[in-house]
Amino acid sequence: MIDEEPEQGSRGSLVIVATLVYSGFVVTALLWLYLRDRVLILPEMAFGELEAYASLGVGTAVGLGLSGIIALLVRYQAAFQGLEARLRATLGSLSESEIVLIAMTSAIGEELLFRCALQDVVGPYLSALVFGALHTGPGLLLWGACAAILGLCFSLLIDSGCGLLSVTVAHALINFISLRRMTLP
Repeated sequence: MIDEEPEQGSRGSLVIVATLVYSGFVVTALLWLYLRDRVLILPEMAFGELEAYASLGVGTAVGLGLSGIIALLVRYQAAFQGLEARLRATLGSLSESEIVLIAMTSAIGEELLFRCALQDVVGPYLSALVFGALHTGPGLLLWGACAAILGLCFSLLIDSGCGLLSVTVAHALINFISLRRMTLP
């Protein structure tokens, strides 16, 4: 039955698969940068044109602001309620530590791959579209569209000099808050 909570084994499997997938994203991004002789952009991209604390602050503000918008959409829009219900049924319940691990690994892996490695080649708009496409599937077109919009926000933050730290923090906060709302028992 779809409303049943997954057993501990399947929860652990989800975390293992997520960790492996997002670790693969990190390796792919670093390999892509290495093969293109662009590894040295990492230090300059880390904080962008900002000091570390400013990059962290921008990421926190953007992550909390976008999380608030997402929460309002879920609360007041039936399409977003349905999407969240579908994701909740797929994910089941997760512990706080599992939520943190998935939020962090996905943010680090996806931002290195999409905002650092891919955006460096194809630019902000195409990297955002690819990011959105990765988040879609049968019945998940709305999720893919939202991911593309969020990806574009992150891409524009990178282009405006806010740095990889800011988008990674924003992404991790959005994932953490959304996963917590969807999966805590």
